[in-house]
Amino acid sequence: IEVLLPVTIRQKRFDVKRDTFESAFGDSRTLWLDRGLVYRLRLDPSTHGNAFMIGLDAEDSKKRYDKGIRRNGAGAGDIILNFNNSSPSDLFYFCPDQKGIGGSIRVTNPDDLNKPNQRLDLLLTFNFGRPTRTYQILVRETLSTPSGPRFFERPKWLGETPPIVGLE
Repeated sequence: IEVLLPVTIRQKRFDVKRDTFESAFGDSRTLWLDRGLVYRLRLDPSTHGNAFMIGLDAEDSKKRYDKGIRRNGAGAGDIILNFNNSSPSDLFYFCPDQKGIGGSIRVTNPDDLNKPNQRLDLLLTFNFGRPTRTYQILVRETLSTPSGPRFFERPKWLGETPPIVGLE
């Protein structure tokens, strides 16, 4: 299970899908990510040629942060994030070749109440059959509540996908 975050470029900035309620918590470009959840940032064609990098300091590729990140600095395809308890709480996303295109990242614990409650798109990926094939289902607009998840949209069958490395 992964949280799917589409990434595009709008008005010369990275635009990462977030919930609209987030603006009450400061900068609207801040990404709020939970430790222990796997996030898949899906870069669309508008991002090609603009490396999406995560680091300890804004705009400084020498302070790139790679723990729990696959394909950090990619300009196309998917970037996988999986932060744990040793991950810093404050990170930044940026393009090393363009100033002002990114924003900040807040990594929080799942039970932390001092953050926006975001509706998330969940991507369910599984293997089935002989020979084994990989399939995906997208569950849009899922909200985590104390009484369990709430679903606002119908799941969408994405069908067969190329095999994903690490999925057994």
